[in-house]
Amino acid sequence: MPPIDTESILDAVKNRLSANASHTAHALWGPACELWLNAEVRAALNEGDLVPKGCFVGGEERYPTPGDLRRPDILIHEIAEDRKTDYPCQVIEAKALYPWHNSRMKSQLLDLRKQLLAARKRLPHAAVLGLIYVVHIPAMRRDCPRPSYFYNIVEPMLQNVFKAKTYSLRSQRLQTIAEAIATNGRLPEGSHFESSVSFAMTYVVRR
Repeated sequence: MPPIDTESILDAVKNRLSANASHTAHALWGPACELWLNAEVRAALNEGDLVPKGCFVGGEERYPTPGDLRRPDILIHEIAEDRKTDYPCQVIEAKALYPWHNSRMKSQLLDLRKQLLAARKRLPHAAVLGLIYVVHIPAMRRDCPRPSYFYNIVEPMLQNVFKAKTYSLRSQRLQTIAEAIATNGRLPEGSHFESSVSFAMTYVVRR
């Protein structure tokens, strides 16, 4: 079964999150935004016709996890001809990046690279895809760079971590999913905030 077209995945996620921009912006402010984005990717895959007939999204609980190895973020399974068993045909791992601490961003990308390598070794017949969520929230830091400046920092970092010999990195620039969505709310100490959220995505494929 051929893997799902990655550009189509990005487009499906963009359409889903853009349809409710305010909700998206507030969710990205949350402490578990990476998990929330993974859930939105699952929903975007399930709601459209991206998943081929005979496949389904999910089933991570049946993924073999010997020792302390973690389960992948998203799995796409293909149902066997006997319709009694299934097996992973595509693995998706993801990481969210924020616009500060360049060393921290590189560490996250290196972690993603390790996850993609582990998936390739454990599931040699499955397609292995990495999604990178790039979240820009200027209110979190007064010295936070503009989204375009932040993206220009991230792109060469991606090229440095994911070498062309082993990985296929999206050749185009980061795809902007949402740009400058206004947000407002109340902080834990009781004060209000007003800000904006910009969000972009890209991907890398492990050969």
